[in-house]
Amino acid sequence: MRIGKCILVLLMAILLIPAIACGGGEESTPTPTPAETPTPTPTPIPTLPNLTITNVTFDPATGCAGAPVQVTITFQNQGTLLSSPCHWTWVLYQGKELSGTLISLPPGAITLIQTEITLDNNIIIRTNTTATVDSVSEVAELNESDNQFIKPFTVEMCEASYNSDKSKIQTALTAYMASHNSSIPLTNKSVQLNYPFGIYNIIDVCLLQGVGDLLDGVPTSCIDSSFDNCNAVTCTCNQNAHYIWLADGAGSVMSVCIGSDCRRDSVADGYQDIYP
Repeated sequence: MRIGKCILVLLMAILLIPAIACGGGEESTPTPTPAETPTPTPTPIPTLPNLTITNVTFDPATGCAGAPVQVTITFQNQGTLLSSPCHWTWVLYQGKELSGTLISLPPGAITLIQTEITLDNNIIIRTNTTATVDSVSEVAELNESDNQFIKPFTVEMCEASYNSDKSKIQTALTAYMASHNSSIPLTNKSVQLNYPFGIYNIIDVCLLQGVGDLLDGVPTSCIDSSFDNCNAVTCTCNQNAHYIWLADGAGSVMSVCIGSDCRRDSVADGYQDIYP
C-alpha cells in the first residue's frame, strides 16, 4: 500500500511538470502573420521632349538707337526624347522681331543661336523682350507652359546718335538764320538750366528743313506742351522723358532731357543723353 502511494505521487509529479512549463496548463495564442501590403505599380513617365529657353543675352547689354545688337538665345531639351526641328522667335517690340528654326535636340542637349538685329533710329525704349521656342506648336512636349523666356532690354539714344542729330539741327538752324536775318525759329517756351546756367529757348524744329523727322526720336509720355519742339498741344513720344532741342542767343544748339530718367553729363552742352 505504501509502495502504491509512492507510485501515484510520482505519476502526478510527472504529469504536473509539462503543465507548469506551459503556464499552468493554459493554451498559448499564436501570433497572427501580418498581411502583405501590395506594392503600387508606378505610373510610367511619358517619353517626350521638353524644349525650353534658359537664357537670352545682348551684346551690347544696352542697345544704341540705330545701331546693331547681337542676341544670343540658349535652348535646351529637358525632356526624355529627341525633339524634332521647330521654329523660334524673339520679339523686341511689336513689328521688330527675329525668328529661325531650331535643330533637333537629344534629351539634355543645349544649343545657342546667335543672330543680329539693327535697332530703329527713332526707338528709345525700356521693354521686356520675349523669346519663344516651338513658337507655332510643332512639337508635343512634357510641359507646354515653359516655352517662353522674358528678358528686359533698353535702347538709348547714344552719343554717336545724339551728335549726328545735333549736327543736323545746327546745320539747318544756321541755314535758317542766314535766310531770315539771323532770327531763330523759337517756340513760345523756354527752359531754365542749372548747367549751363541760364534760360534757353526751345527751337521750333518743325520750321527747319530736313530735321522734322528727328521728332520721331523724342521719348514717351511727354504730353506737355511746355516741352514741345513744334508748339503743338501734344506730341508723340517713345520714353518717360522728353528730349528737346534748345538754342542760345547766338544760335548754338544744345539739348535737354526733361524727366526723372535723365542724367546730366559733364559736358558744355548740358543734359546730353537719355538714360532710361
